[in-house]
Amino acid sequence: MSDKNTYLRRATDLKIGESSVIDQFESELFSAKFLEIGCLPNSPIKLVRKGPAGRTMYMRINGTAYAFRKNEANQIVLKY
Repeated sequence: MSDKNTYLRRATDLKIGESSVIDQFESELFSAKFLEIGCLPNSPIKLVRKGPAGRTMYMRINGTAYAFRKNEANQIVLKY
C-alpha cells in the first residue's frame, strides 16, 4: 500500500449518522460485487449503525439499506 492510499478515507471511518459520497472501490473483486448490488461511485453513503462487536456495518446507499462486513466496508473509498 502506498503513502497515497494510507490517507484515503474509507466507509469504516464513518461515525454513526455520518454521511459521505463513494469515490471508488479498493479492489476489483469487491468492485464487481458492489456494482452488481447497486453501490455505485458518486452515490451518497450513510452509516446507520454497527452490529455487535463492530464487525458488521449497516449503511444506507442511494436510499437502500445494506449490511457489510467490516472488511467489505473497508474497500469503499470515500470522497470526503
